[in-house]
Amino acid sequence: LSSVDDIILLAKLESGRIEMEESNYSVSDIVADLSDIALKQLADKSVKFFVEISENVVDNLIGDSDKIRNILVRLLDNAIRYTKQGSITLSVDSYEYTDHANQDILNIVFTMSDTGIGIQEDRLDTVFDLFETGDNTKNSVHSVHGVGLAIAKGYADVLSADLSVQSVYGAGSTFVLSIDQRPAVKLSSGQVVAKIEDTVSKEDAEKLWLPEVSALLVDDDEVSIEVSRKILSVFDMKLDVATSGLGAIDMVLNHDYDVVFMDLSMPIMNGVEVMQEIRDLEGTKYAILPIIALDPDAIEGNRSTNLTAGFTDSLVKPIELRRVAAILKDCLPQDKLQERSDDVRLLMEGSRFGKGLMRLSESLDVEGAIQKIGGSIEVYNKLIHAFYSQNKDVSQTLTEKSMKDIRGFKSRIHSIRTLANSIGAYELAKDAARMETSINVGKREQLKQNLRGFLDELIYLLLIIEDYEHFADGVSGMTDEEYAEKLAQQKEKEDAIEADDENPDGQADLSIIDIHVLEQLCEVAKQSDFEHATQLVEQLMSMGYDGDNREFLGALMEVVNGQQPEAVEELVNTYKDLKL
Repeated sequence: LSSVDDIILLAKLESGRIEMEESNYSVSDIVADLSDIALKQLADKSVKFFVEISENVVDNLIGDSDKIRNILVRLLDNAIRYTKQGSITLSVDSYEYTDHANQDILNIVFTMSDTGIGIQEDRLDTVFDLFETGDNTKNSVHSVHGVGLAIAKGYADVLSADLSVQSVYGAGSTFVLSIDQRPAVKLSSGQVVAKIEDTVSKEDAEKLWLPEVSALLVDDDEVSIEVSRKILSVFDMKLDVATSGLGAIDMVLNHDYDVVFMDLSMPIMNGVEVMQEIRDLEGTKYAILPIIALDPDAIEGNRSTNLTAGFTDSLVKPIELRRVAAILKDCLPQDKLQERSDDVRLLMEGSRFGKGLMRLSESLDVEGAIQKIGGSIEVYNKLIHAFYSQNKDVSQTLTEKSMKDIRGFKSRIHSIRTLANSIGAYELAKDAARMETSINVGKREQLKQNLRGFLDELIYLLLIIEDYEHFADGVSGMTDEEYAEKLAQQKEKEDAIEADDENPDGQADLSIIDIHVLEQLCEVAKQSDFEHATQLVEQLMSMGYDGDNREFLGALMEVVNGQQPEAVEELVNTYKDLKL
């Protein structure tokens, strides 16, 4: 929307001229729309987009989907504008009420979290106000952006929904939309299914690695073959191509394929006929062989027709990476599904923060959390700092809110859960989710019983993070290369100390003359630098050697004074033969 349209819309909201319009809608449709927007707008950015949907989320609801979608689009726009690296996560949760008055109501919670620049604390109370600005661009909310958040808040008010924000400046923000909705079907049937599972994220699709998978592509059109081959090559599958139905049947008979991609519109034998011929071949493996239809027509209902005909699944041509990945993950054996490694552990070990991150890994899934945000240790450190600074004094606050402000308590617990997931504190996040559920179902006594244990767990984690924060402060003022150099210098000092420990009296070993110096003497004498050679012998004589060693040094001085390099080398070699 343009800024003028937004101003007009905001005026309508403030005057009460916009009302709620309820109808049946699908949660998965909204999430899919948001995903498409995010993936397009983030295509050229080093920012990842994630969707997390709780298993108990009911897909079919009754409510004002247009306004909900509008709110979420504006929150997504907010996150994209101010997140330069890291990730943006849309999560959806659902909670049931247990009291009789709300037994047909679900509390749906949409959360938009980012690792952007965050919002300064003194601005949090006015972030939904129109044209909220600061002294400079970096520390402010852009004017048009301010209209967007004001509209989001206006729509939330129309829907009788709660829209709130929590943020740590420099580390990111979390916006939470909490709204009560009625299910359009019974809770036992309407869970989120195919629409969410039809595709996977671009990141997950690109990570899917299938070197052990053998596939057959059946198509008669050269251009279509090249387009499909390019997409399928991303997975590193062993891919054969058949350009006719009869050729495909022959190849299936002579090879053990894991999956077949079948074009429907081939001459002589079309894809359906070829598929049916394969299914009729003798042997169970042909009956269960995954055969994916490649349909040139994007017509609603075609997929159902193709499945009924006997295909395992169906793709619209030209095929799309994320959809292919979802189908392959669904139809291939688990032991053939692999993921490419991003070598996050190597990244951690080579970082100046590595030692601290390894200690932190004893309590958190640091590696998984860093991998999720694209391998950025810098962003992870911001999330850790945000979690610590936001919660270091939270114990008393949570206790008070649990007794006096249950809405504020729930909001704070939700924020802790979101950040805990971001830093890899998954057990704490699960406990926070259970506490949210206790609130929603009205089990206050259970909440009271669980709060003490939750706070103990949180405080313990904060102590561990505090230790990492101190470590990180100590190395943050240098580069990884400078830190590596510092470690090398420390090792040299430790080696020197170890050598001193082996010789506690601090005295040199006088049983044998320093061989390194003798070899250096030979090189100097060969270059006819007898002044330097004399200095080396005098240096050795001053170290207090006695007996045979003293006599040897005297003989060595004589040949040095006589400027005889060959005699110097002969004496040194003889000495080495005797002593070594």
